[in-house]
Amino acid sequence: MCSLIAAPAHAYDPIAWYTFDGGGVIGAGAGGYELSGTIGQPDAGTLSGLDFSLYGGFWRGGVGSLVGVGDHNPPTLAFRLYSAMPNPVRSHSRLAFDLPTEMAVRLRIHDVSGRVVRVVQFGRMPAGHHERNWTAVDDGGRALPGGVYFMRLDAGASQAVKRVLVLR
Repeated sequence: MCSLIAAPAHAYDPIAWYTFDGGGVIGAGAGGYELSGTIGQPDAGTLSGLDFSLYGGFWRGGVGSLVGVGDHNPPTLAFRLYSAMPNPVRSHSRLAFDLPTEMAVRLRIHDVSGRVVRVVQFGRMPAGHHERNWTAVDDGGRALPGGVYFMRLDAGASQAVKRVLVLR
């Protein structure tokens, strides 16, 4: 979804051409704006929508009256497990993780002695960012006692561990 903000033309100073490396001078524009070059890589790719087209890089251009702001999620490039939110946990928390490709995902909760107290099979999941609710209970449905636990996310050959504190 793309949000557009209308602004008077005098609200913006003209933007001159800037680049930090060999980002190149290839680009495209619409209205008074042009996008070209990038930090660290030349022309990262193409994005288009409405009446504009962007070819990775920096804005260059004159005065305009329409600014586009996108909600685009770039493809996930690396496996990642984020910290539980909230942490410490009283009863439930939100887990978030990124998958670079489709794969089978399993979450195991370990107590401080290393004993597995809960296993959650998420099954095969597509690549991308995922969020799931986690309730601080064991495999029998009993509330976990207060203390430190470790969430281990296994996805394909990737593994990640995060610590979580349960308060009762």
